[in-house]
Amino acid sequence: MEVPALVAKLVALLTPALPLLLQSDGTSTSPVLELLEPRQWQEAQALWERLGPVVAAKPELREAMGDVVASPEDEDAIPALRQQFKKLLTADPALAAALAQIIAPAASASGRSVTIGGDTTGSTVVTGDANQIGQVEHSGGTHNGPAVGLNLGTIIYNGQPSDAELEHLRRYLSRVAGKLGQLRLGGLSRLDNKGLLLSHVYVLLATTELTHFQRGTAEILAQFCQVDRDGRTITVNDDYDPQLQLPPQAIIRGDVDQSSHEIVLWRATLASEAVFNRQHLVLLGAPGSGKSTFVRHLAWALAERGLDRIDATTALYGWDDDERLLPVVLPLRKLAGQLATVGVHVATVSAALRDEMTIEYNSRNADTVLDKALDQGAALLLFDGLDEVPIDAIPGNSVDRATTLRAVRDFAEVHPDVHVLVTCRSRAFSNDLQELLGWPAETIAPLTLGQIRHFVKHWFTELVERGSLDHDRAVALIEKLVATITADHDRLREMATTPLLLTMMAIVLYEKGELPRDRPRLYEAILQQLLGQWDEQRGGASLAQVIGDARITTDDLRPVLDALSFQAHSGATSQDGRGRLSARDLHIDITERLDKMGVVDAYRAATRCLVYFNERSGLLLPEDDGTQYAFAHLTIQEYCAGRHLLLGSKAVERVMEQRADDRWREPIMLGIGAIHTQYASMAADRIE
Repeated sequence: MEVPALVAKLVALLTPALPLLLQSDGTSTSPVLELLEPRQWQEAQALWERLGPVVAAKPELREAMGDVVASPEDEDAIPALRQQFKKLLTADPALAAALAQIIAPAASASGRSVTIGGDTTGSTVVTGDANQIGQVEHSGGTHNGPAVGLNLGTIIYNGQPSDAELEHLRRYLSRVAGKLGQLRLGGLSRLDNKGLLLSHVYVLLATTELTHFQRGTAEILAQFCQVDRDGRTITVNDDYDPQLQLPPQAIIRGDVDQSSHEIVLWRATLASEAVFNRQHLVLLGAPGSGKSTFVRHLAWALAERGLDRIDATTALYGWDDDERLLPVVLPLRKLAGQLATVGVHVATVSAALRDEMTIEYNSRNADTVLDKALDQGAALLLFDGLDEVPIDAIPGNSVDRATTLRAVRDFAEVHPDVHVLVTCRSRAFSNDLQELLGWPAETIAPLTLGQIRHFVKHWFTELVERGSLDHDRAVALIEKLVATITADHDRLREMATTPLLLTMMAIVLYEKGELPRDRPRLYEAILQQLLGQWDEQRGGASLAQVIGDARITTDDLRPVLDALSFQAHSGATSQDGRGRLSARDLHIDITERLDKMGVVDAYRAATRCLVYFNERSGLLLPEDDGTQYAFAHLTIQEYCAGRHLLLGSKAVERVMEQRADDRWREPIMLGIGAIHTQYASMAADRIE
């Protein structure tokens, strides 16, 4: 939240309560309290708890507050108070971040009261939650009812959009917001039947780059940190400790300037800041580091902002509140496929973007909306998953990784004012690709304990709000997960720094009440969820029971799953790296494997098996009207493919064949981990 907007909200929230807050004893018997709603007083108290000590040390700020209380009719009192707040928060971004976090819940709970006076023709009337209402006249006609999207529409069309143009824009943005605003778990948990609100569980991601936070002497910076007598050791105060706080106010480094003896404090640059500050950017990260989720959240927030819904949930750290861009997400695997079939041209990139808007979001007149946004530099193109494009071309199916990246670069050169983001796994972004593209790259940092605490709290709180968990059990699970992670300084803590694995931990803990201690075992626990153990416990049927043979256990089916995963990963051609399997071939393959196990009527059993995958476990999902199947989760595909690679015959030879392909690095490492935890002697033999 930018300082001017924060100042306005602070003044609005604090002014009614100032007579009480400024009392030295903070008594709650003041008649002022009777004039405040309980929620107003609670919000003011929360702010004052953080702001009170600062006010006590700032006589000019306290005086401005006193003037507002003493002379509420004075027209100069409120502007003077705003000016004092502006000076304070501009000089102290950490305090601004802390207050913005406190205000966020209050802002989302605020009402929709509107005061309208005078002639509103040609104007925009905004409610408390930033939705435009009433009748708004412009050159394209008169809008009755919500006029959301008008601000972005004016930017894209370089003037007042017509009714039809505004409707097309709103239609697209609404569908982007609706589709990307839900966090689907894809069968990882029974929670997936409803989905979770992404904005409620999303945690701010930081990069490995640093941003200047504060500079000054030890005395000036005493509210942030303490410096020992030799001037070399800096201890961060709890309010700015990365083990407790989110990146905007977490100090992660402190330096002592030997020439001036001043202390320089640094915080992490947020991923959203990096995107805002760069016209073109490559965002790198490890597997499961949150790259794609960041893209989804950024596109969702921009869609909501494009609909003029500016509030705490749609705020993007480092962005101006009035910044609006048209988000267009395109998986690079899709683009690579279109380049292979249509041709490597700039126009092909434009067509792929248009098709994504039309097919995935049912956009109307996507060509015009996209072209106008590109012309005005009012679009943010989010090209996700470069690492999922094959290193080498697959004739008739996909161009290679370098060709795909070159096409993106050429498109950006034709549209120099457009903002572009490319995401990729770190190890897949080679020096050659970096040199080819020539854009700056930043890397998503592992989660800090402060981010982990934030996610865990909000994850289980969301489960309470949607009725999946009672409050007392949520509190117990929050405490248990945080305590387990913080107590373990090796395996689980390292795993928890990866958003995907942290999410899996939360799911397993919710479902089973306990956590495995390493990554392969965690994936095993997730697979057991997918294969039906929890369903059996709840009175349903496990996958083995669905097959209809009492001799068959889930363990008997693991080789089948591993082999299918290996086959899928070997021929991966889907947009996100998940391999597609022909439904017909898959059915025949499963039938043959079940027949070898002695299952009676293996063909029908295979049919039931596929239905279970589709409707119950969310493990393999049908695509292309059921003619193809793909694994629901790339990570599970990689883990099982690695198991098959390492557990099968000629494992060493096959590993050596795949070692140069970065798409196989993760499966190989996971496979080694799997056999190490389950077959220790075999692991030693394979590694040797």
